[in-house]
Formats: sequence, structure tokens, C-alpha cells
Amino acid sequence: MDLLITVFSLLVAIYASFPRERRLDLRLRFGTLDALIFAFGVIAVAYLDLYTFFKIHGLVFTPPKWSRGFTKIQASHVVLVTMLVTLGLRSRFARLTRGKITRFQQLADELLWSESYLDLLFLFEAHLPKFFVLYHGDGVLQRFRAKYAPQITIEYLLRLKTQPPRSKGSRVISKVLRPLLSLIPEHKVHHAIVVQTAHNILQSKGFVSTLARARPYLGLEIITNLRTQGDKWFREEFVELFMTELLSNHSSVYYTELANSRNMSGMHRYSIPANNRLLTFLLSEATIAQELEVYRPVGNFVLKELDRLSRTPESDDYNLAFTEDEMFLSQSPLFAGVHFFDLMVSEALFQNITWHMWLYYCTNIVEKTVRNYKPARDPSIREESEFPIWYSRLLHDIFDAMRNWIVALEDVPATQENIRLTSTRPDHQNDNIPKSSILAVSVCVRTILLADNLHGKLKDALMSIVFRTYFELRCSARGEPYAEVLREALAAGGFGYGTFGLEASDAIYRTRLRGALLRQDRFDYLPDHFSELETFLS
Repeated sequence: MDLLITVFSLLVAIYASFPRERRLDLRLRFGTLDALIFAFGVIAVAYLDLYTFFKIHGLVFTPPKWSRGFTKIQASHVVLVTMLVTLGLRSRFARLTRGKITRFQQLADELLWSESYLDLLFLFEAHLPKFFVLYHGDGVLQRFRAKYAPQITIEYLLRLKTQPPRSKGSRVISKVLRPLLSLIPEHKVHHAIVVQTAHNILQSKGFVSTLARARPYLGLEIITNLRTQGDKWFREEFVELFMTELLSNHSSVYYTELANSRNMSGMHRYSIPANNRLLTFLLSEATIAQELEVYRPVGNFVLKELDRLSRTPESDDYNLAFTEDEMFLSQSPLFAGVHFFDLMVSEALFQNITWHMWLYYCTNIVEKTVRNYKPARDPSIREESEFPIWYSRLLHDIFDAMRNWIVALEDVPATQENIRLTSTRPDHQNDNIPKSSILAVSVCVRTILLADNLHGKLKDALMSIVFRTYFELRCSARGEPYAEVLREALAAGGFGYGTFGLEASDAIYRTRLRGALLRQDRFDYLPDHFSELETFLS
């Protein structure tokens, strides 16, 4: 009995020394069977310790032949070692099961209510693979039932249209086993608990904030596990919350990876290192960024940041003198957001994504940047420089990114669908990235030319980017029709219809647009092309 008490005391001491998340994990790993194994071990050791007493009263069992030669102490040792090894192996390989999901939900709720987000994160991470197996009802029997005895749902009927018919053998198995397959339980109650637990955890701002800070790449695993049609809205809510938390923390992997992804692998495409797991996950297959609509949380965060800065212009650091401060650039949500769009749209272009990836966010960013543009009374600001203040550099980066998306059409195969031009009119063609970029940059041109708070040197520098783009397109066989689009869009101030119709400001805009062209150094371009554009804008 002394041995049993010693071992039990040691186990209690070891358990007490474990961190809280490990103790919570053990509560899930041990179940009824483990309690029975432990109880059997304790009873067996007590029986051996009191063997003489039981023998006198005739309550002993005839020991098996293989146990002869063991003393009572040795037998107690064997029982204890066997019990501890068995429980240790079971705790090592035990997984979350349907029978334990209620206990998991209770633990998760307890940790959420007490705001113990880090403990919950470690607990969730330990059981994540099995949790999502239960979440999707993806057990072996459930997959077998779904394959051979599917429920007739809208999703099932749609899937029949896109998938080839099943083999004759599969149809025979389905008919023969259908009555038996109906006996396989669907576990609807357990599934409802898993789904509710997932929503409680992944929609908790505190949990997602901790996840983005402590285990950001685990967030990618969660997104991967939620990439099914039935999870569309839940997934979008989680992605928006997760990305917003990454954007809110200027030391997050979002900012670090963007800072490490500024090298070009070609003329107009960036090199994304493989160890930049967030950007690789989102952009190595740009369809993922499109499917997750990741442009929305990034674009909205930049716009909200500009709105926040506009409320306190006296403390707006972007109105201070521009310096080559790489730390400021790498941790700025505005510059990081613009660079993310540059990466995303460039990858979408080269990967033949037939969607503009909402690059039109740039028009709103430029509009709000111009609104905020109020240089501080700072003697170090040099108005004659290329970038007097940080907002000047931001505008330059936006225009340069849009130019990149336009002229990069020269570097992609001519057969790509996302550069197929249906018309040269300045109207929407959402599946064409270069044309959408032309429309966006033309809207931005109108914004800056009509702004009275931007100095002339900055306007001319930005217009130089636009006109250089036009003349480069004009000199290219593939780019010439896009040059016509750009010329028409510039004349219209964006789109050739809608909010940019004939307004009172049109005459001012056209005058300033032509003036910006005349201030360009015409010796940098072919004389005929320059004169042609000048005549068109007259």
C-alpha cells in the first residue's frame, strides 16, 4: 500500500506541475476506459498488498501458471508499470471523439468566459485535425454512407451535374447496401455541438487576436479546413476577423512578410519567398485570395486608417517630412496595404485570374489620401523634392502599382483570358485586369488634378507616370489598343458614363489634364504620338 500511495502522490505532483493547457488537454484525453484501467490497477495492487488477509478468508484466486515465481511485491510492480505504460500510451495517442465533444465544448466555453485565450488556443491546436473531422462529419463510416447513400439535397443534385456518373459497381453496391447504410448514425446532435463550438471559438475577437499574435500560421490551417461551400459565410467572417487582427498588429507576420517580398523576379512580378507562409498561402494560387476575398479586409482597413488619421490631422505622421525610414515603411498599414494589392493583383494577372481583384480600392485610397494631404509646419519639408511628405510617397506608390498592372500585359501570354480586350471604350470589363487598372488610374488622375491642396510638382510627377504608361503602350503592338482605352478614359476622367458624365468640373479637369501633358518633356516620347495626344485632349 505504501508503494501505491507513493506512486499516486508522485502522479499528483507531476499533474500539478503541468501548465494549465496541458492539464486541460489531459482532461479530454482520459475517458471512462482510462478510469476503469486505473481503478483495476489500484484494486489489483490493494489485493496483492492484502493477499494474506484474503487468503485466510478464502477470497484468493488461483494464480495463472505464468505468474508463478513472482513475489507479491514484484507482482505489484508489474501491475503498476503495466497500468502506467497503458495510460501513458493512451494519453499519447488519444484523440478527440464524439463522446468527448460535449466536454470539449464545456472547456472551450469556460476558457472563453474567463478570457483565457492562450490556454484555449493550445487546447484547440492540440485537437484541431480531429475537431474538423467531426465538424465535417468526415469519419470513415460517414464518408461511406455519403458516397453510397447520399441525401438528396440541392448540393447533391448540383454535384451530379459536374461529376461523372458513378461506375456500375458503385451503383450495385449502393442498391445492395442502402438498407444497411441507413443504420449508420448521422450523429446530428454531436455535429451541432461541434459546429456551435467552432462558431463560438472562431468568432471570438479575443481568441482570434491571440491566434494572430501567437500562432498566425495555425490560422491558415483553420482557413484551409473551412474551405468548403457550406462554410462560405462563416469562413468569410473568420478571414475578415483574422486578417484585421494581423493588420492591427504592426509586428505581425503580415508586415514582416510584405517587407521581405519587395524584390522582383521579373520586370513586373514580385518574388515571394517560400518561407513567407501567409503570402504563399494566399497568392501562390491567386484563386485562394479571390475565393477568400482577402482584398476586402485589407482595403477596408486602409480606408478606416485614413479616416482615423483625418480626425486628428495635427498628429498625422504622414503629413511630416518624408525620410528614408524603412521601419516606418515596413510597419505602416497604408504602405503595407498598397504593397499587398500590388502583389495580389500582379499574381492574379500572371496566373490568368479573370477578375479585377477589387483593385478599384485604389481609387478610394487616393481620394482619402488627397483629403488628408495637409503638410505640417515642418521646416524639414522640402517642397521641391520628389516626395515632400509621406503622403506624397504613398500617392507615388499607388500610381506606380497601377502602372505595373497595365504594362505587365507585355509579359504574359497573349492568349490569356484576363487580357482579352472586348472594346476600347472606357467601360467596365471586370475580367480584364489591365483595362480595369486603366479605368482606376484615370479616376485617380481626375482626383489629383482637381485637388487644390496638392502642389504642382507632385501632380506633374504623378502625371508623368501616367503619360509614360500611355506612350509605352502606344509603341507596342499588343499595347496599342490599351493606349486607346487609356486615352479615352483620361479624357472622360475615369469611366465614360455614370458619375463621371458632364459635370461642372469637367472643363477645369480637361484644362488641367492638357496642361499636365504640355509640362511633360516631349523629347522623351515620339513627336507624332505626343502631338496626337495633345490634339485629342484639346
